[in-house]
Amino acid sequence: MSYAEQYDAARGVAIVGIAGRFPGAPDLESLERLVRAGADALAAAPSPPPVSPPAPAGPLPSSTPVPLRGVLEDADRFDEGFFGLEAAEAARIDPQHRLFLQAAWEALEHAGHDPASFGGLIGVYACSEPAPAWCVAPGGERGRSPARASLADPRHGLASRTALALDLRGPALDVAAGEAGGLAAVCQAVQALQSFQCDLALAGAVALASPAAAVPAADPASRERSEGCSAAFDAHAGGTVPADGLAVVALRRLADALDAGDTIHAVIRGAATNHEGRGRAGLAVPSVDSQATVVATAQALAGIDPQTIGYIEADASAEVLADAVELAALTQAFRAGGVSGTAACALASVKTQLGHLGAASGVAGLVRAVLAVRDGIVPAHLHFGSPHPALELAGTPFAVNRAVRPWPPGAQPRRAGVSAFSAGGTNVHVVLEQAPAPQAVAADGGAEPAPATQAP
Repeated sequence: MSYAEQYDAARGVAIVGIAGRFPGAPDLESLERLVRAGADALAAAPSPPPVSPPAPAGPLPSSTPVPLRGVLEDADRFDEGFFGLEAAEAARIDPQHRLFLQAAWEALEHAGHDPASFGGLIGVYACSEPAPAWCVAPGGERGRSPARASLADPRHGLASRTALALDLRGPALDVAAGEAGGLAAVCQAVQALQSFQCDLALAGAVALASPAAAVPAADPASRERSEGCSAAFDAHAGGTVPADGLAVVALRRLADALDAGDTIHAVIRGAATNHEGRGRAGLAVPSVDSQATVVATAQALAGIDPQTIGYIEADASAEVLADAVELAALTQAFRAGGVSGTAACALASVKTQLGHLGAASGVAGLVRAVLAVRDGIVPAHLHFGSPHPALELAGTPFAVNRAVRPWPPGAQPRRAGVSAFSAGGTNVHVVLEQAPAPQAVAADGGAEPAPATQAP
């Protein structure tokens, strides 16, 4: 059996490049340090703009919590000349587009592939938040013509703009799937690679509420909170903390990445998405069966024993009903896959560390899971004291991972699952695997398989 066959290279998809900007971490290396430290990236939100009449002067009452938010620094910086844009044209582009363009180029650079010399088609699958109301036209005026508004609206043309700027000739598709959009874009890219629609694909999402002004406190009825912390699965869970951020991954078919000698950060073994349809009791009430189905489908596509999955990067909305449904669905899928024990799989969520990155949450979780299987660490799930009784955590195959810990090599490659669920009913799950060890050189000069695991 060849090395490629050993790792199912015909269907595996390699993650060969990663780029992103996150609260408290302006690049991948900073995120690695943040994850290893188990640090909280949330910070005090910027002060809101002046209102009329002015707010009363003086300090806030001691009982008033300090608003928190995951904030990106220098989110308004953009080198339009690098992308061949005029200053006036760049000013009409939504800042989310500008950030995504930069990250797309950085992901290609991290992968070591220049679009001008890459011998194949490069596709792009992109997702972003709706156009924020604070976007302003050149000169600072808030009024906009419909034509100018359409140029700035990030729901239209983000993938096309990226393909045009970087001269990418593969599929260029915008993905709209709410909070699950970034991970859904990754699923679309995986399918395109497996069906040979492209030879390298960029996939990711961006969410930016405002680079310069505060965002008003969340509606009490929403799933967001603008103070405290994101205490998912905890007895005091009260919603997520909003955050800005983006992440883009560069993907190749595993066989091609191995042949080209690419640096492989992790391998996507299985990726699945579905919708709950009328299976949910209401628009805001998720379905256990649908979420369990998408997890089980990704595991089946991966062709692995769920018992070998050591870590789940959870969606974890920090809303009791949603968290209970997610945990029940994971348990149902793992039990159906033959997992009979309890507390064997670590559970954590990037939202407790970076906040809720909107459409970019799922792909940010994917990046954190890549670091976990690549570097041999299990990330921390912050702000967890005791589980909410409604979760019935004690009887599940999962244990909330309270602190960063080593993940040593074992008999199987390190494997992780990543979930993203949208309020609208879209569910996505991805199964990741540690990258194969570099090929050993046989005595006759040929390549022979290296061991399946290696020390981080």
